[in-house]
Amino acid sequence: MKEKEWVIYLGKAVESFINEIKGKFPEEAKEHLKNAAKEFMLAFKSILEKKIEKIESKKTKKTSKIKVE
Repeated sequence: MKEKEWVIYLGKAVESFINEIKGKFPEEAKEHLKNAAKEFMLAFKSILEKKIEKIESKKTKKTSKIKVE
């Protein structure tokens, strides 16, 4: 499954933010921020996967009309 460009950019933005603030917080805070960024991305990934499943299930459901007399 190929990721959309904006998902890649979002990941890079989060990573860039973490790198930017690394020197401004104590080690413990940096670790929490790193973990929070990871959890955010995992949550976002779950949302995207659910949406993709929904789209794919619509594609596989083929309905046919039955003429009733």
